[in-house]
Amino acid sequence: MKFIEKIVKHNITKIVFVSKKNEETFYNIIDKKYIEKNNIKTYVIKNYIDGDEILRKSEEEIVIEDKEKKELIKNILEEKKNDDSIKILLNVGRHSKEKNLNTMIEVFKNVLENSKNIIPYLIMLGDGKETDNIQKYIKENKLEKRIILLGKKKNPYPYFKISDYIFLTSLTEGYPVVFQEAMVMR
Repeated sequence: MKFIEKIVKHNITKIVFVSKKNEETFYNIIDKKYIEKNNIKTYVIKNYIDGDEILRKSEEEIVIEDKEKKELIKNILEEKKNDDSIKILLNVGRHSKEKNLNTMIEVFKNVLENSKNIIPYLIMLGDGKETDNIQKYIKENKLEKRIILLGKKKNPYPYFKISDYIFLTSLTEGYPVVFQEAMVMR
């Protein structure tokens, strides 16, 4: 409530949310009548993305410092040119519990073990508190050649360009910008 009192005190009349879910959560916490009484309007404007900039950056060279991972990606892309069954899945984001990455990796492993039609690879961009657990799981399950952790990338868009699918398993998400970015690439 202190937040709203500051808004009223400073005569702020508009609040912008990046998703309908964010706005709904706000109204679950704050009395809507109080907002209306103080002539405060709320709006939803999805996160702005610059499609032209994304397309421009997607043309930049992929930079991978780790020589083994660089060679692995290079080989996958070479094989993919001649084999339509090779599919690259991409996950971009923070490695944390709410991103539900364990489920994503389990689903990936299931596809890998049971699919006769595709040869999947998963590239993961990002890092966080769960990175060590993810690395441990990948190693324990001998998935190092199939799940490639590349860490944070200043420019993720060349990876969007080489991927066939975006993989997002978050338990909660306002409006996933990664999907907007991916749509620009299609």
